[in-house]
Amino acid sequence: MTDSSAQVRKRPTQQRARQRYDAILGAAEDMIRTRGTSQFGMNELARAAGVNIASIYQYFAGRPAILRELVSRLSSQYRETMFAVLAQAGSQPLDVLVDGLLDGYLQLVRDEPVYGILWAELRQEPELRDLDIADTRDNATALALALADHFPTLSAERLERIAFLACELSYAVFRLIPALPADQMAELLADYRLLLKAALGNLDPDHS
Repeated sequence: MTDSSAQVRKRPTQQRARQRYDAILGAAEDMIRTRGTSQFGMNELARAAGVNIASIYQYFAGRPAILRELVSRLSSQYRETMFAVLAQAGSQPLDVLVDGLLDGYLQLVRDEPVYGILWAELRQEPELRDLDIADTRDNATALALALADHFPTLSAERLERIAFLACELSYAVFRLIPALPADQMAELLADYRLLLKAALGNLDPDHS
């Protein structure tokens, strides 16, 4: 059976192997940051990483697998922030919860511009699209549990839908960050905060 090109074939355990693995991912990240696109050739990546191309295919089935691993590493940074915010959800007003989640994601996109580029292109990769949606569902599940503290009368099914929509809409807004001037982006984010808070604050508990 042929490997999916989005599959990470092997994760290194030895130090030298981990160094090669990290060199490959580091070179890919540098190329994406410099070019503003995740399009690159595997031979080109091998030269930039200082490894032979066989080493790349030892770990990654194809370019989508490298993109998947980069996104996974960066997403884990946001999850740490997200879970810290959600852990305080029950004792915080809804507005504070929304601001904490949006601020955490905004900080990631600003600190790691590669993440914004990757996310913008992620769903153009057929083999990564379903994985990305599954990741969003995982985040939505965690958010739905936190929202339950604020909306105890809403069904779990509805909270999952609302949380999934909130995650998807937020990702779409933050995807625009690299493309807009700073002043326009600030205005858009301010309006989006108000929109999201208003939408969550006006949920109808009788409509499940």
